[in-house]
Amino acid sequence: MMADASNTSVVIGPLKLIDYTRKEKRLVMLMCTGEGDWCSAPGGCRIRVFKCPAAAPFGKETSDKIKPSLLLHDYVITPATAVNVEKIKRNHGKVKLVVTFRVNENDVLGTSGYEELVFKDQSKATTSHVAELESFLFQGPYEDMRQFNVEISPHQIIPEGPARFNIFRTHISVVKRFTTERQKENSMEKVLKTVRKGKIQRLPLVVRLANLRSYSSLPVGFRFDTKQRKTYFFKCCSCKDGEDMNAQIKLAMGSQPSIRSVPPKRLNPPKPPPDKPGPTEPTYVNEWEARRCEEDIHGGIKLNVGVFAAKPQPGQPWILYVCIGRQGASLQDVKQCFPGREMVCPSRVFQVVSDLSINTELPEGWSTDNVVKEVPKDQFSVLEDPFIHEICIQHRNHGKKQFHGRIYIRQGLSETLRITLNVITNFTLYERVGRKRNEPLYDLVPRDRPVSSGDSSPAWLRLFSERKKLWDSLDIPNLFGDDWRLFAEKIGLDYQAIVTIENHSHEHGTSPTELVLREWERGRTAVPVSDEALVQILHDMGRPDVIQDMALQVPRLEDFRVEATTPNTIHVTWTPASDDITHYVIEIKPSGSGCAPWSSHHRQGNCRSLVFRDLRPDTEYDLRIQPSIQRVNGEWTNITAKTDVACTEL
Repeated sequence: MMADASNTSVVIGPLKLIDYTRKEKRLVMLMCTGEGDWCSAPGGCRIRVFKCPAAAPFGKETSDKIKPSLLLHDYVITPATAVNVEKIKRNHGKVKLVVTFRVNENDVLGTSGYEELVFKDQSKATTSHVAELESFLFQGPYEDMRQFNVEISPHQIIPEGPARFNIFRTHISVVKRFTTERQKENSMEKVLKTVRKGKIQRLPLVVRLANLRSYSSLPVGFRFDTKQRKTYFFKCCSCKDGEDMNAQIKLAMGSQPSIRSVPPKRLNPPKPPPDKPGPTEPTYVNEWEARRCEEDIHGGIKLNVGVFAAKPQPGQPWILYVCIGRQGASLQDVKQCFPGREMVCPSRVFQVVSDLSINTELPEGWSTDNVVKEVPKDQFSVLEDPFIHEICIQHRNHGKKQFHGRIYIRQGLSETLRITLNVITNFTLYERVGRKRNEPLYDLVPRDRPVSSGDSSPAWLRLFSERKKLWDSLDIPNLFGDDWRLFAEKIGLDYQAIVTIENHSHEHGTSPTELVLREWERGRTAVPVSDEALVQILHDMGRPDVIQDMALQVPRLEDFRVEATTPNTIHVTWTPASDDITHYVIEIKPSGSGCAPWSSHHRQGNCRSLVFRDLRPDTEYDLRIQPSIQRVNGEWTNITAKTDVACTEL
């Protein structure tokens, strides 16, 4: 064991050493020394490896009797170079200890190499020398190490599979996990595995915290990006491990001033003057804004994204195909790429402005190995055929019949710049027997079935004129895919219901939106019917026109007044009628200027005043303000104000 004195050494052994780097096996003795004059780093240790003579294993030798001529290696391990310590227990009963550390503390990219040493006891003696060595290391450079079992997701530059994620004060390390048991791969998974082109970086992977560009905790694991523009994703083996790992990461990174979390948050940002606000990072309050469909961004690529799948077979893997193609491609042309499969998630348009990550979130009872997929933006710049990402879903718990999964497509590192694809189905539909071949699996609600909600339902559901406004707006196929199909997905209808509604509408000439509303108001969807739910769904779809036509949201102001004037400024203030207003447009121009353009100023929803500067003295101006809730605009409010007369110096 380690002695209290800094310069006192302890001898541990004999031990069998397996050196994979040099491909040799030896019987050795270890002389272990704690921190002292030879090492300025606190918590470090020195391990000297001596060859054990064949004639005398000197199990009871002391440090002063070990011959220097038998020295094989002299290692120094500090908390900054420590990588991993793992105990392995095999079937034969002997315990192995794997010790991994870096050769050079300043090696950021891992080019200097690592030492990976495996020790095991020579015999089943009463005293375990492996346990002594483990205790010595955990009292020294590995004292602050926190270990977690993770799964490395496929399609990365490091090998996929089980791994050990270690968190230190100055760095993190990822090593292969030795104690995992081999599991039989499903034959379907072997077929679906994608072969990644390019060079695979071997483990261990060590990243200094100062070298991280950003990090983010995800619902299924942890993701970080380095300053070398490399992204890594790790799936936690349990929810508790995920919470603990994210807590340890945030604790370790809290002492690193150069690292930012995602989304970035500025502590105590400087307050700009009310009339000249400083630049802020854009936030996207709904999915439509995150898709950025109607923007013309330099370098942006407008694409369509949807999800196809074959009919599920209970107890069998279900394969989802995330299809990303050029905008303007017809649905029939895309379906030709997926014979015998249905679109389980309606297509929609989004604009790619940076690299994509496709992330999967599954309900309890389901699992997949295709957790995350990184796709460079350059891959879409010359896209001719649709890009297809396959996700194989396993049905672990056959008692779980209702499936509601989400596929997130995120751009770059922004938490708000992402879209959500909902895949909903009920596996009990496919277990029903006695059906005819062309008979639909989903039964629509009969029109004459009464609505149980009665007068408590929203007014727009009880008034025919309001329902018809929805028909007229959502029945027409939309360029961006924001029609009744997307509306049905947002309220949580099974994709078989969407297929049945479409067929029923063509056969009977019924409005498909009306059929969707019948399912919604009778409680057959995942989202309960309400005014708030309809407004949020229409915002996510990018249909503020429907919100305004049906007057579901009306941005209003209580007052708009002039607070003060000077010869060159006019100070105006206003009070909103509600707290959900997201932004304002305030405009000004000289009175009587006819068709002269307005000078516009944009302010966020938390702003309540504005100072117009550089105005002409003794001049009357027209002012107006328009409040908005996301993309729903309110009425203009107009006032007039006159600047003061300039003072004349005597």
